[in-house]
Amino acid sequence: MCLSPNEYLDLKDDVIEDILPLANEYQAISILKTCEAWLLKEIDLKEAKSKTMISDLEFLLKFYYYSGEYNLPNLHERTLACLVPFTLSSCKQIEKYYRRLTDRDKLELFEARIEKLDSLHYGSTSCHSKYSHFLQHPSTAAVKTIYDPPGIMPGGLYLPSIPPLH
Repeated sequence: MCLSPNEYLDLKDDVIEDILPLANEYQAISILKTCEAWLLKEIDLKEAKSKTMISDLEFLLKFYYYSGEYNLPNLHERTLACLVPFTLSSCKQIEKYYRRLTDRDKLELFEARIEKLDSLHYGSTSCHSKYSHFLQHPSTAAVKTIYDPPGIMPGGLYLPSIPPLH
């Protein structure tokens, strides 16, 4: 990577930790993109070595932190997908990076895990099929009604709503 016309630098994990904050502070977009490409290549290498999913949770959380902190969208999407199989408690055990994640990134990770669990359990990611499966479950038969006014899901499940402001 070229930092100035006469300087080249081999990227390594410890160098990235130093470069990303500076590139972000000085809005050096090309350096941020170069770092993101290197980080994505590191994920590819880890996946190639493991031949399945990456099991190094600290590695993934660190890269997920970088993606949110330095606005690296491709890295963000990739690391989020890799983190979904891990439990929330295992992520929290890697305090060094988990506590540094923004609330938005934690929420996004949590929602991605919930969506994955829903798709495994209900067989679809569409909202209607998730709820219709739930409503067909015998334990919800008592909740069903014959009408569907506003605020009532198909099948009669009541969802409280906030009245609109006029």
